[in-house]
Amino acid sequence: MGILSTFITWGIALCLPPLVVNAGPSSTHSLRSTSAPPTVATSVAERTLSLPWNAYTATTVPRSKTSESTIWKFQNVRFGQAPTGSLRFAAPQLPESRTSADPTGDIACPRVTMPASTTYPGQPYLGQPAAGDNNITETEDCLFLDVYLPASTISTSSVPVIVWLYGGGYVDGSKGAGDPNNPLYSGVGFIDAAQTMQRDVIFVVGNYRLGVYGWLAGSKFQEQGGLPNAGLYDQRLLLEWVQKYISQLGGNPANVSLWGESAGAGSIMHHLVAKGWDTPLFGKAMLQSPAFEWSWDQTGVLEMRFENFAGRADCSNLTCLREKPIDSPDILEANQYIFDNLRNETRGFPFGPTVDGQLIEQLPVLSLAEGNYHQLQSIFVSHVSDEAETFVYANMSEMEFTGNISAFMPQSTMAMARQEIATQYSTLTPALRYKAVVQDSTFTCNTRQLFDAYNSGKTPVYMVKYAAYESLNLALHGTDLLPTFWNQDVNFTAWMEELLEQAHIEQNSTTMAFISRLNDFFGPTSQFACQYQQHLVAHAVSGDPNAVNSSQCSILDDVHWITAMTSTTSTTTYVSNVVQATDNGILPRQSGTAFQIVPDLITPNIVCDFWKQLADNYIHSPTLDSSDGFRVQDPGVGYKIGQ
Repeated sequence: MGILSTFITWGIALCLPPLVVNAGPSSTHSLRSTSAPPTVATSVAERTLSLPWNAYTATTVPRSKTSESTIWKFQNVRFGQAPTGSLRFAAPQLPESRTSADPTGDIACPRVTMPASTTYPGQPYLGQPAAGDNNITETEDCLFLDVYLPASTISTSSVPVIVWLYGGGYVDGSKGAGDPNNPLYSGVGFIDAAQTMQRDVIFVVGNYRLGVYGWLAGSKFQEQGGLPNAGLYDQRLLLEWVQKYISQLGGNPANVSLWGESAGAGSIMHHLVAKGWDTPLFGKAMLQSPAFEWSWDQTGVLEMRFENFAGRADCSNLTCLREKPIDSPDILEANQYIFDNLRNETRGFPFGPTVDGQLIEQLPVLSLAEGNYHQLQSIFVSHVSDEAETFVYANMSEMEFTGNISAFMPQSTMAMARQEIATQYSTLTPALRYKAVVQDSTFTCNTRQLFDAYNSGKTPVYMVKYAAYESLNLALHGTDLLPTFWNQDVNFTAWMEELLEQAHIEQNSTTMAFISRLNDFFGPTSQFACQYQQHLVAHAVSGDPNAVNSSQCSILDDVHWITAMTSTTSTTTYVSNVVQATDNGILPRQSGTAFQIVPDLITPNIVCDFWKQLADNYIHSPTLDSSDGFRVQDPGVGYKIGQ
């Protein structure tokens, strides 16, 4: 990675808690503030929220311009009891009646600390702690959500809802950034975009457990009462909360879109194939770069991970682990220890959803291929041009490639699978081979598998390839969050300067000129970001990404976003009618268009069918009898809202 790509992508690559600056007023004109906000508002949203366990009052989100519409935010609304004691490594529970006062400021579940080494792949930013982290409280008592909503609604009917699941490799991330001026995971941009289309939207973002707290598994873990995929159950409870209570704020529980990026999108993929739930509790979905590593070996790899974790925390069983006090240093240290060792060993993602035989019956690729998934009204799926660059080393020997594949699939039963992978990618150098393995297996083929499944039915499928600044090798994992969470209140230049500081990169004429170019593309006057975000919001409110108000973005070179389909050559099948989002023809204006309809050459069937066949040949559903020691733990009474 070059120095310029380094400083921007390390700030957002894994979508971990973003770097924060104080965003002062911008002197540039605003695309959405050239006219007054809509004056046809017909109702005033509720500013109070009364739940059985507490009452909440919304605050007004600071805006940099008086002409902008008023947005309210409910912060730290509790949706689950503290998952400690008997609830540690168990399904979340609704809060009990009348809890004590809930915390202020941003709350995050316990996260891992990333190393500061400049050679560490997948690093989200250089140095610890990140700017703004001192404004985030990490605690096991973390099941809180934030709600953003317009103070005055345009619609007389109930309002569509977007629920966001953050990324972070299943070990990091949170619902907030520690500063309300930071664009990531704020609902301000979406509400503004909806109102320019004479629509409304409510945005909800909540925490879920990370690392060992949310993704521990293994046969003995389950035999002792542990629940695999606890993080998925946290996300499910968040969706249940929306179904039960969002109508108090004017939201429509029958019009919910679940959005996520990276680990958040990988989680959504598992919600779509979850056998343990009758309905997904959302009708539309947007998955950006869905990411996860295959995890299924309950009696082998996952079992050993549990035993190593318990031993490091000075315990021999789950009972001992549950008796540890809240925010136990023993568990926090053991969580970090397991992550560090596994990350160094596998170069991959040591935690994430796993096949447990009950909620997740088998790998998603197999469930999707067999037609075992929940139906949706519409689905939006995207990937960036280069998903794997920030997750692999630039140089790698043949021995290191073989070792990484062995760490990815260490089981003796997977020896033939490892050989097939080596053969499939034999024409590349070791570093490029491993990069292709990571990109195909962990990222892009997930998008192809989703397309193949939903395209086979009646669900409209919209596919996007995000290629902005591809010519500069900057269309990297996580960069599509910039236009997604575009917010005119943010001083983008100051935010980028903070990224430079965090990456210890000198602010010279070259880097500042590049920041200026990025500001044209992602800053408050960005035509591209304005239009891109409108398409996403249009899909959430109507299921059709074309229901936009292009005049608000001053962009003349948009295209009609059409549903994807397949196209076939003599040997290969591609996904076609894919919207490619690029930096062509924006500022300065050039020939070409920012959005183009293209075939996706990154996900041909000959690549993604290889991984599907590999899973089918070597990885099967776990046997649920007692002979192999595999047990499935019932999530327990009290999970469902309303009981």
